Amino acid sequence: MKNSLILMAFLCLIGNLNAQFKLGLRTNFAVSTTQSAETELAQFAPLELINFKASSASNSFSYGLALYNSNERLFFMTEALYRTNTVNFQAENMIGDFTRGQAIKEFEYSTSSIHVPISAGVKIKNFKIGAGPTFNWRLDSNSTLVGIDNISVSETKLTTGFSFLVGYELMDHIHIDLKREINFNRSGENYSYLGDPIKLDSSPSYMSLSLGLFF
Repeated sequence: MKNSLILMAFLCLIGNLNAQFKLGLRTNFAVSTTQSAETELAQFAPLELINFKASSASNSFSYGLALYNSNERLFFMTEALYRTNTVNFQAENMIGDFTRGQAIKEFEYSTSSIHVPISAGVKIKNFKIGAGPTFNWRLDSNSTLVGIDNISVSETKLTTGFSFLVGYELMDHIHIDLKREINFNRSGENYSYLGDPIKLDSSPSYMSLSLGLFF
């Protein structure tokens, strides 16, 4: 419901622009600002206690197409970008070992997805200030997790978030945008412990720099 209301507001804004959309090429470099987070996973028969931790996330590069529309006071932009991400995890057995004397397992979860940010806001001369929802449709994923019986991969195809944008238009064709990206989904929820999703007290977030050329 929340995302539907946001989309309706953006559609109303588009109706007020009364201008033709420009097609553009976009690239985006995102630096992870996600803080590490951990939780304890336990069962009592047989006794098991695991410290599960999201330790870091890699920086990300994406590229694709965008549509842009503006008048003297307002702007609207939607993008479709191919993006890859990798999150690093660690699981530590607090009671014994997993296999072959290893009490700590390090593994990663890599994805490729279509990243769709929708931004709208105000223009002050050549400057833009805006915000909007983001949607990520997962195309493929790979987990290097092995050797922990009770932790498994739990796929989620669609994730959502929100981004804030400050940008500048150069000669009406070149756009430089700085974004703050926040994901509504929790870190680690793509994994399950005994069938229940693992949700750490942090969400993937990024600071990103985008460059666009519009025609």
